[in-house]
Amino acid sequence: MRLLHLSLLFSAFTLVLNAQNPMFPEWTAPVFQNGQPLPHPFSGGINAPQFSTADLNNDGLDDIVVFERAGDKVLTFLRSSLTGELIYAPEYACLFPKLNDWALLRDYNQDGAPDIFCASTQQGSQEIQVFRGYY
Repeated sequence: MRLLHLSLLFSAFTLVLNAQNPMFPEWTAPVFQNGQPLPHPFSGGINAPQFSTADLNNDGLDDIVVFERAGDKVLTFLRSSLTGELIYAPEYACLFPKLNDWALLRDYNQDGAPDIFCASTQQGSQEIQVFRGYY
């Protein structure tokens, strides 16, 4: 009986330890430094970025897509047509497929929409995968 109680106790601790969620929610709140608002306070730190330019919202201006290789995260920034300033736009990042290892955006087929070149998601082989862009 004692062995049963010990095994239940250890399994309960194991369940608690494995119940942590590795995904972090997107946060939005105004952040100020010296009375001035910070433009991108929650866009995250960048360790191993790959930068690509692409017109994400089809407004004729080049926006910025950052693929963070350390964490396989996509960060998207839209260029303001009024000021030219980059504005953090996480709502565009969720439109990207799951990417890992590396990713670059290039308009390979010259249709005006950026195409995604990335590492293949197939395990065990090193191949390039291409997603055709569209608006």
